[in-house]
Amino acid sequence: DKAKGDFEGRINQVTEKFGWVVRFEIDPWRVWVNQRPLEAYSESQRFRIGIAVQMAVAALSGLGFIVVDRLDMLDNQNRAEMTQLLLRADEADVQQVIILATRDEGIALPAVEGLLAYRFALDEQERSQIVEGSR
Repeated sequence: DKAKGDFEGRINQVTEKFGWVVRFEIDPWRVWVNQRPLEAYSESQRFRIGIAVQMAVAALSGLGFIVVDRLDMLDNQNRAEMTQLLLRADEADVQQVIILATRDEGIALPAVEGLLAYRFALDEQERSQIVEGSR
């Protein structure tokens, strides 16, 4: 029980920056966030909570990086807010964040300081190629 409490404490050092306090119940297995069961949250909220926990685990394990896929599932406002939080990942001892999202061709790549953005497309041989980049 002490190990679980220590783990939760360290996880919450990161998740509290996002506004979430996480607690794990072992038997039966359940995750609580802000005193509510995780399944009570919407899909996009669970997605954001998962990113916060992923950052905490990356920091605690010493891995130092995370990969976030499906950021496009969030609406534009929430995507922008999550991107801003991810740009501050170094505050949680995460040195690199790779974000994957579908972006329509007509929408410009984000031009945010500290963010490298690339647009990929498949060439004739079905290999991914960088077709646009911004720094």
